This record gives sequence, structure tokens and C-alpha cells, in this order.
Amino acid sequence: PLAALVPVAVGGALMASQMRGQGDKMKEYDAAMERVNAAAVEYVNGIGVIKTFSGTGRAFGRFLERGNAFFDDFWNWVKEVVTVTALMELTLSPPAAITFAAGLALLLAGQGIIAPIEGFALVALAPLLTQPFLALAFAQHNFQQAAQAGARLAALLDTPVLPRPA
Repeated sequence: PLAALVPVAVGGALMASQMRGQGDKMKEYDAAMERVNAAAVEYVNGIGVIKTFSGTGRAFGRFLERGNAFFDDFWNWVKEVVTVTALMELTLSPPAAITFAAGLALLLAGQGIIAPIEGFALVALAPLLTQPFLALAFAQHNFQQAAQAGARLAALLDTPVLPRPA
């Protein structure tokens, strides 16, 4: 029965909801990471100077400030999607698929719509319907990171070549 695809449809709808706006969020995430990395490099490069001249620690202060800003932004982003993500992963998980299929099989077999052996087949195949979507859901962040890395690499390769010194 087509009703066995309900977890796939619900999980797909939740995945689409979770991914809405992800491209912009990933760009903000990358920019924030670049700011934290720049502050870390500034701090590490200044350690010798600080030790030698007893500097005020402004570089460390900038590192802490940018790290805390990154944490706040990242936490706010996570809070927006954690419920939808959890529901999507639960809906597409094998135990949920098996539970839904078993309930559906019992209902349909009890009403004589399907034979018990067909109900068993439905329960056995249910996780195979949702598993590919669950794997895609787990991999989507990696896909987005790869796309962002590719865009950064393309931008780097488009940088004009400096002339050779004479």
C-alpha cells in the first residue's frame, strides 16, 4: 500500500523545512569562522610580542570576543532547527518506520485488506524505504560544506596572478 510511504513523505517535508535558508546560514557560519580564525592567528602571532613587551592582551580580547560572537550566532541557528531536525531523524529512523509499518500492517490485515504475509513484507521493507533519506539528511551538512569549499576554491583560482618581480 502507498500508505507505507507516509514516513518518507513526512520526513521529506521536515527535511525541506529544515533546509530552508541553510545556504545563507552557511555563508554566515563561514564568515564567522573566518573572523574567529583571523583573531586566533592574530593572537598566536602576537604571543612573542606580548611576552617580550608585556602587551595588554588586545589580540586575546578580540579572539574571545569573536569566539563568543560565533558561539552566540551558532547557538541561535541550532535552536531554530533542532526540533525540526530531531523530528525528521525520528520519522526517518528504522525503528519509527518499522513501528508505523507494523501498525499499518496490523490494521490492514485485521480488516482483511491484506494477507498477514503481506503485512510481514511491509514491516520488513519499511526501513529500506526511509534509510536512503535518513542517510541524505545526515550527509546534507557535508554536502553544503563541500559546496562552500568549492565556491571558496573557485574564488581563489579566479584571483589574478601577481606579476613576477624583475
